[in-house]
Amino acid sequence: QATASVSVAAPGDVVAFTFTVRNPTGETFGAARFTNVLPVGLALEGDPRASVGAALGTADGVTWTGDLEAATELVISYDARVQDDAVGVIENSATMVLGAGASDLIAETSITVVRPRPQPTAVVEATPALSIPDNGCNAFVSSTLDVTQAFVLDRVSVGVNATHTWRGDLRVRLTSPAGTTVSLIDRVGQGANGTGADDLDVLIDDDALEGVFGSGPQDPSAPFYDLEGAPESGEPGGAVGELAAFVGEDSQGTWTLEVCDGAAQDTGRLNRWSLFLVEADRGTTDIADGPAARALEVALVGANPVTDVTQVRLEVGSVEHVIATLVDANGRTVRTVLEGAVAGGVTLDIARGALSAGTYFLHVRTDTESQTLPLTILR
Repeated sequence: QATASVSVAAPGDVVAFTFTVRNPTGETFGAARFTNVLPVGLALEGDPRASVGAALGTADGVTWTGDLEAATELVISYDARVQDDAVGVIENSATMVLGAGASDLIAETSITVVRPRPQPTAVVEATPALSIPDNGCNAFVSSTLDVTQAFVLDRVSVGVNATHTWRGDLRVRLTSPAGTTVSLIDRVGQGANGTGADDLDVLIDDDALEGVFGSGPQDPSAPFYDLEGAPESGEPGGAVGELAAFVGEDSQGTWTLEVCDGAAQDTGRLNRWSLFLVEADRGTTDIADGPAARALEVALVGANPVTDVTQVRLEVGSVEHVIATLVDANGRTVRTVLEGAVAGGVTLDIARGALSAGTYFLHVRTDTESQTLPLTILR
């Protein structure tokens, strides 16, 4: 049996792993050997522990050698730190050799690594309900968003929600106010026609997993943008770019999302799309005002994703009237977390409660500023 202390972790987190080996027989196995080679993305933190004898930490992982007595149980546990470059599902398994016998897989467990993103400075959304004509990539259909806030971009993520009867037909590209165009999705899936799965409901981010859009069902109903992935091309598609191409540009102006259907027989509709824009170093790169400190600071100090309750810290420069609301991906307010005067700072508890699983946004505003913090609710 193998267990991990958490199922979801972020880079830098320490996860406790436990492997339990039972010998239910009446036979003692001499010189038994337990081996756990740590997978890429995990590094041993401290010394491993064993209920019988001594476990040894090595450059590769954890080993134990000794006699496995009849009708006894061996428990080996240790802590491992999630590395900065870890991403996606990490599977951790161990093997056991009983005497001169062959090595057998005895147990495995896994964790999913999520990479916390900086809170967006601006979140803007359009709901165009735009028809996507069949076999129409000679002329993309387009929807625009106007961003009024001006700042230098450090990061861009894009949510796209479309109803379509053959996802592998779709091509999606984004153009910034500066005229930079990045291909985000191009005929995902394998085979000459790409995936035949329906619909598209995704959050596109350079740091997300690659190759996740090309198969499996996607639900265009709320909560939106459940599936996260990097820009992706399938077997029939062309090259895609990186959202990092927008870094250093001005956020302000008209952004354009273009969509088309690249093959015959299927049509669809672009339901909504969203921009999640992160400002570069606020102390030095504010376009409109030059170097200036912000009075309002919003920081996540608890866990995200949220499985029970998390904490968010608000700091204000002086006594301010603060309104903090939790909204869903539709922009609907689902909870007012705080409304009143704040002096200096306050820590907010954000409980999962009866919220459905999905992406939410904590909007915090004073009389002069506002900030938005994305939160993921798990059930």
